[in-house]
Amino acid sequence: MIILSFTLQVYIQPNARKTEISGEHNGYVKIRIQAQALDNRANQALVKFLAGELNIKPASITLIRGHKSRLKTVEICVSELSRVNRSSVLFRFIRL
Repeated sequence: MIILSFTLQVYIQPNARKTEISGEHNGYVKIRIQAQALDNRANQALVKFLAGELNIKPASITLIRGHKSRLKTVEICVSELSRVNRSSVLFRFIRL
């Protein structure tokens, strides 16, 4: 089985009214996260949101940079690219 790995750079705004993609911020995809940036809650909510948007399991997403920053880099590993929701706005920000 071949594993495909790619990264996504995000800028998050915690404590938002709702979790949503809200555009671009200096080349990063900007995501508003409803969770607070306390006790890793915003990071966990980000992973859950990305998994839902891309139609993959949360275990396929790893936060590799920016654990305590608004600028984050996540790694996404999937066995088949065809299972990833390519219609998501996020897909245009993914770097293979």
